[in-house]
Amino acid sequence: MARRAKDWKKSEKVKEREEQLKKKEEYVMKRNARFYDSLHKYEKFAGLAHGHSTEKEIKNLTLLADNVLQKVRDEFGPTKVNSGFRHPDVNSAVGGSKTSDHCKGMAADIEVPGVPNADLAQWIVDNCEFRQVILEFYTPGIPDSGWVHVSYNIDDNKKQILTAMRENGRTVYKTGLVI
Repeated sequence: MARRAKDWKKSEKVKEREEQLKKKEEYVMKRNARFYDSLHKYEKFAGLAHGHSTEKEIKNLTLLADNVLQKVRDEFGPTKVNSGFRHPDVNSAVGGSKTSDHCKGMAADIEVPGVPNADLAQWIVDNCEFRQVILEFYTPGIPDSGWVHVSYNIDDNKKQILTAMRENGRTVYKTGLVI
């Protein structure tokens, strides 16, 4: 009889775990559905035809969301994405680099209301895999100045850490988080 009780407890634990996995799978599917819906709304807003986003760009955006943006959101709450995927024409219009990870769906410029951008950048460096983190145009003493650029490339997460700032009217990049 003791053996049957043990088997029953084990089967209950298996059932609980299966239920947890099912709930997690449902959550991920709903989150991804919201993400794709947002992507398509962005494309319409930006005047882009649906065909401009390739499956590869969507895959890259999903990897960025799963491996960085969701982790940031889980830690800090609502996260403002100022820029994500950019069609090359949009990227050119905003003065972006011709080799920008934004055009590949691998990058986002983000902020979290109430969290200093320098702290956000440091948290990503300490807690996430990434290709590049750039603390852009941050002014010490002004917590919400600038923004954080983060990119994720499953094949090349080299963990490059930079700070972008203006010197003599030009944008310069310095290694590390310069605060």
